[in-house]
Amino acid sequence: MTLANDWLNVPQLIKPEDVVDPNVDELSMMTYLSQFPNAKLKPNAPLHPHVNPNRVRCYGLGIEPTGVVSYVPISFTVETFSAGKGDVKVLVENPRGQLEPAQIKFNVDGSKTYTVTYTAKMEGMHKVKVLFAGNEVPKSPYNVKVEGTVGDFRKVSTSGPGLEPTGVMVGQPTYFDVFTKDAGKGQLQIIVLDQQNNRNTTICRLTKVSEYIYQCQYVAQTVGIHSISIFFSGQQIPYSPFSVTVC
Repeated sequence: MTLANDWLNVPQLIKPEDVVDPNVDELSMMTYLSQFPNAKLKPNAPLHPHVNPNRVRCYGLGIEPTGVVSYVPISFTVETFSAGKGDVKVLVENPRGQLEPAQIKFNVDGSKTYTVTYTAKMEGMHKVKVLFAGNEVPKSPYNVKVEGTVGDFRKVSTSGPGLEPTGVMVGQPTYFDVFTKDAGKGQLQIIVLDQQNNRNTTICRLTKVSEYIYQCQYVAQTVGIHSISIFFSGQQIPYSPFSVTVC
């Protein structure tokens, strides 16, 4: 009530204890409450924006416990849709306690996601810390074991309706699988471009199904020919990029 008086110009017509008093004068209570709908906040009021770092979601190969190879760029996604307004900061710490550079790009999408890309310069356990509005998000820091053997991109194979030349419908989810069993160790990266070479119009998510199988789910938002590029250890796999006509 004091804050309402100071910052909203709502006079304190009743006492705080009157609110729970069953014998309170109802007219006085109604008169007091009726002032709030039209009250205007004074400048420089001590407001606290609603921010909840616990609602930030992180997913992607860049924060998986294994599968990251040194000197090859790797990415992951930070989703902030339900967390309020705040800045995303990522710290990648190598086994020596040194920080590796991390690039953070806002994707301008409905889920308010950021794509984080970094390149580990040495083998060993890395810590990836994700902060939102200055606070660590759930499960951060992520422990990522970086290995030094790069696999053979030529032995990666794919299958699934999401890579067929036709049959993909706009606004409808589809998928394809990527198989890496004979390719060795390496990172997968998938880029989906629409007919205008814009990668922000297609919602795409890559998940690890098993040790050697990954699944990419995506939803095309526009019609026309889409290009799907699949990289393994920085190299395009056979038959990539794939041309998919979205109807």
